[in-house]
Amino acid sequence: MDPLKIAFVLSSRFPTEKAYGVTTRESLLALLDKKYEVRIFARQSNYMDVNYEEIKELITPLSENFLILNLFKIASFGKGLISRVGWRLGSYLSLNKSLMIIALFEPDVIWVREIEIVHKLITKFPKVKILLEVHTKPSKKKFLKVLKYRSQILFCPINENINKHLVTFLPNDANIQIAPMSINSNFVNTKSDVDKFVENLNKDSSRTVQIGYVGKFSPNGYSKGIEILFNLAVKIQSENLNFRVNLIGGDKSEIKRYTSLKDRLGLSDRYLFLQGHFPYFKVPSILRSMDVLVLPSPASNKYSGTPLKLYEYFVSGRIVMLADEEFIKQSKIETVTNWIFKPNDFEDLFTQINSAIHDPDLTSKIGSLIEFASNSTWEKRTTDLIQRIESI
Repeated sequence: MDPLKIAFVLSSRFPTEKAYGVTTRESLLALLDKKYEVRIFARQSNYMDVNYEEIKELITPLSENFLILNLFKIASFGKGLISRVGWRLGSYLSLNKSLMIIALFEPDVIWVREIEIVHKLITKFPKVKILLEVHTKPSKKKFLKVLKYRSQILFCPINENINKHLVTFLPNDANIQIAPMSINSNFVNTKSDVDKFVENLNKDSSRTVQIGYVGKFSPNGYSKGIEILFNLAVKIQSENLNFRVNLIGGDKSEIKRYTSLKDRLGLSDRYLFLQGHFPYFKVPSILRSMDVLVLPSPASNKYSGTPLKLYEYFVSGRIVMLADEEFIKQSKIETVTNWIFKPNDFEDLFTQINSAIHDPDLTSKIGSLIEFASNSTWEKRTTDLIQRIESI
């Protein structure tokens, strides 16, 4: 029997330093490990790092011409109506021009994360099954065009919050499977490292406690909420406390923007450190160089997903502080940790950090986070999704 052919179709650029690049690549690698035949069809990208080198031969660029390139250029100028129209029209024309290229691969399953392109794909490939990842609460209007094809679509909300929204307008016979964000199994820290970390934290009271945020600062124009960490750094500096805030992973424009904020606040490198983007394979070592990892509350109330970094933080073997957000309740995270602070309240965050550092049950609590997240690997996620879509 020939291996299943799976095509990832993205209307955005790939490879990319953004989070969707990680989720796509890790899913692809897990599928390759299961001996499936996989290709990625996406807009051509100039980005490349060592993590993408091993799959670059599996990437086929979508077709573009002068008109399409100029539509995307218009889309890059801002977030207004003209930009959105430029993006949608450019994406539609590029995909339409690339359908024959995708058809040559003869996919059995097309894996997408944009509802806007499902109708075009399913009408071109009426016998192909569609796996649709849903990362934000979608509008009912966007789904109406594809509901009549629901028997061959697997809808995959990434958390219970989005799932509850979906089921309010999807018919009862729709195929739905929650597909939480996952982690690379190689990122999971060991018990011996956790024991060593806690021992070092307790025995050296003179060491500077490293507080970290690792990830994009303000992707797509909205802040991930890292301003609370600037406020925290101001407190630490003004009170001459032995802590340091580290913000790691911003792109060049983000580093420039937040360096300006740092200067306006008069913060020195001793109390707040900024560092740019890094290859994904360095994530574990960077996370483990911290003592405390913080996941703030995003500035946009439209965000309804689950951050990829949540699970990466959990398996790092470090203290993890979470802003009290809806996805925590939906993911049952509060059953494994009480390191939850009031959103945008830096004083509460500092109190929680101090309490955790001196918690006599610290080793056990970190172990609970690792156990919770290590059950959610990309290998398990992709296996479960493929088994489900093969059954519909």
